[in-house]
Amino acid sequence: MKKEFKKMRVQQRRSGFSLLEMLVVVALMTLLLGISTAVLSGMKEKARAAVSRDTAKQFAEAWTRYLQTYGEWPETIESGSDGTKVEATASHLKLLNKKQTFFDTKERERSSGAKGGLRDSWGNMFAIWFDTDYDGQLENPFDSEVIVKAAVVVASPGKDGKYGTKDDIVVY
Repeated sequence: MKKEFKKMRVQQRRSGFSLLEMLVVVALMTLLLGISTAVLSGMKEKARAAVSRDTAKQFAEAWTRYLQTYGEWPETIESGSDGTKVEATASHLKLLNKKQTFFDTKERERSSGAKGGLRDSWGNMFAIWFDTDYDGQLENPFDSEVIVKAAVVVASPGKDGKYGTKDDIVVY
């Protein structure tokens, strides 16, 4: 009879995973998901910064082409002193597109869900500094000891929305 009992016991065993094994697998999957989410989030921010840097670069190049074509800035810009900060409003986009040759953006890049001008990937308005005395150089808006040899500087405050921090995007 003892032999029959052992046979029954062996036959009752089921194949599969135990609860502990399943918990270990779920914990590992959760850990991997958390790591991949953090990595993807960082990649997303880098992509946003790259798009904003590219847009700022195109905007600066468009203003430089404007100056080369017309030989002067529009009257609305010349009213400020050399290196005065100006926001990239919708009127600036219209000025650039008088002949439809300087700067063209997608609606998404122009507004980022907000009205009134060119904005970065985080919805912040780009700022522009113009060389209104036409000497070919500007004081760096964020480091007064550095002189930038450019007709225009375009900047974004970056993710935090504040100028003067390490995530600023400055193009000239």
